[in-house]
Amino acid sequence: MINTKKTMGEKPVIVCVTMHNPVVCREFEPYADAILAEFGVSTKAVLDMISGGAVPKGRLPVQLPKDMETVERHQEDVAFDLEVYKDETGNCYDYGFGLNFQGEELSAKI
Repeated sequence: MINTKKTMGEKPVIVCVTMHNPVVCREFEPYADAILAEFGVSTKAVLDMISGGAVPKGRLPVQLPKDMETVERHQEDVAFDLEVYKDETGNCYDYGFGLNFQGEELSAKI
């Protein structure tokens, strides 16, 4: 990821993560200009969103942990016990979080 960012120079780097389980964003988020999380949609749907043909409407159905230590402390039978990842602009990757292309948080209604 770091090499990709260096290679791209001023061009934006978009990371698309196919999630089956929560991921630790801390390892790659600082090098990404945008992150798309998808849960098994078609490649066409992802490309439509990246190219502006579709508007993002989804919000996280899970919490994304701050780091691996948080994952190790997680109690699988306790809901919402993770300390969630917080990016440098203050966005918390908590259950229900999502942003539009302007960086505005998505409303509760989708």
